[in-house]
Formats: sequence, structure tokens, C-alpha cells
Amino acid sequence: HYSQAGEMLAATLVTIHNLAFFAQFMTAVREAVEQGRLDELAGQWLTAMYGQSRPGKNPPA
Repeated sequence: HYSQAGEMLAATLVTIHNLAFFAQFMTAVREAVEQGRLDELAGQWLTAMYGQSRPGKNPPA
């Protein structure tokens, strides 16, 4: 609603959301690197975001 109404608060809220998302994501990446499971995290993240582990690489169903 705020975005469609042209409210400045929309940009602030989106920025707060994005910063929180990337802080959480980078924490997960850092932990995965320390534990030697970065490939596993990457696959999980890509599947969650795109429904497949390698966008454009999976054969059509």
C-alpha cells in the first residue's frame, strides 16, 4: 500500500527488510563456509528461490 501511495516510508521499509534478509543470509553463508557445507547451502537457497538447484540447467519436466 505504501509503495502504491507513493509514501517515502515504503522505501524505508523495503530497505530495512533487505538489510535484515542479507544480514541473515550472510550469517548462514559464513557458518556454511566454516562448516564446509557451502555447496549444500547454495543448493538449498537456489531451490528455495527458484524451485531448482541450478536455474536454467535442469531439464524440462
